[in-house]
Amino acid sequence: MPRGAKPGQRRGGRERGTPNKRTTELAEAANNVLVNAGRAPLPKIAVLRKLGKERLIEIDEIAMALVYKYRAAAEEGDVLAEALLWKYLGLALDAAARRAPFESPRLAAIAVQEQKEEKRKVTGESARHRLILIVALNVLRFTKVVNK
Repeated sequence: MPRGAKPGQRRGGRERGTPNKRTTELAEAANNVLVNAGRAPLPKIAVLRKLGKERLIEIDEIAMALVYKYRAAAEEGDVLAEALLWKYLGLALDAAARRAPFESPRLAAIAVQEQKEEKRKVTGESARHRLILIVALNVLRFTKVVNK
């Protein structure tokens, strides 16, 4: 009796499309961050279809919410709250800086050049016409050399 799977047959293992342990943990951690920041967790389809700038906006909003949360405690002298305040403020500024190219166009200096007149003369109706003339002249020269 033959043992093992037949060609094209698959036995055992995880089914296709089932997320592995790392992917599941990352998705759960992302939802926990949103819940801890006071936001409802996003549906899975919305998380998958976000653009980069939309994710940066969310990160900026979450970081700023945490900045506001720790600001009062930092003003009262809590050292840990002050450290967290600066950490999340840096994250918010970084997200805003990375988002800026998507929202604001860059202005670039453009040098204006003078329009120079063309000194070469273009004869014929088109480039195709000129090419046909060149080929015809070369054929005539070749036939004169052969006939001599």
